[in-house]
Amino acid sequence: MRTELTVMKWWNIERYGCRRVCLALSLLFLLPWSVFAAELESFMTENDSTVTPPAVSSLPPDSIRALARQLGMVDTSEVLLFKDTLRRVRCDSAQKKSFYERHRERTLRGWANLIPTQFTLQYAGSIGLMSVGIGWHYGRHDNWETELLVGFLPRYHSGEAHTTFTIKERYVPWHCHISRRWTIMPLTTGIFFNTISGDDFWKTQPEKYPKKYYGFSTKVRTNIFLGQRFCYHIPKRNRLIHQSISAYYEISSCDLYIVSKATNKEYPWSQTLSLAFGLLFEL
Repeated sequence: MRTELTVMKWWNIERYGCRRVCLALSLLFLLPWSVFAAELESFMTENDSTVTPPAVSSLPPDSIRALARQLGMVDTSEVLLFKDTLRRVRCDSAQKKSFYERHRERTLRGWANLIPTQFTLQYAGSIGLMSVGIGWHYGRHDNWETELLVGFLPRYHSGEAHTTFTIKERYVPWHCHISRRWTIMPLTTGIFFNTISGDDFWKTQPEKYPKKYYGFSTKVRTNIFLGQRFCYHIPKRNRLIHQSISAYYEISSCDLYIVSKATNKEYPWSQTLSLAFGLLFEL
């Protein structure tokens, strides 16, 4: 009896070894996983009461795939997915955009960059009693800003009303976020060029004055400034047109006043420096 059991166990081992070889060969031909599970369960339960095989078909697909990888087998679904991905990549590379399409996209992006990103309202500051304008911020951290402003100078400041035109370049080195809603820019600095309308102002000295009598043009002024800004970020649910509102002040001086102060110590600071207040709306 003992000899018969020994022979039966040896015979079972041989039979299961052959079955495993057959399963490996079938998987090499990329049989579906459902067929693989059914075949494995059928031969494990075929007329043999000495061994109780596991229910392979009831195992999760991930477990079957893990078992197949350990046996060095191939996952049919992964192969098909890889082939499909490779096919899509080849199709995308074959359908490259033409030169016209790339040129058109670059042109549209260039024009889109010309859309203003901020609106400015300023009081005083050597560019008129009130000034309004548009601007753009750019740079890696939006550190640079360019503004175009139009100002109004009433009649009581001069013989007649005048219009001023200003181009301003501003540098903002730091943006300090003190909360989700508030940001402080502790330093803003830059330069702006200003001109004014009217025949009383000139770019080159008129002939009625002695040569080099005036060293500066009365039509165009070059100014430098320093200031600070406080920004409030509007919550998204409350936004209409703008996403933030900033209040700022700037202290500026023009080339003529700086030279006058440097050459004349008694020249008053009240005429050398100019103070401006403004609001900046980020679109």
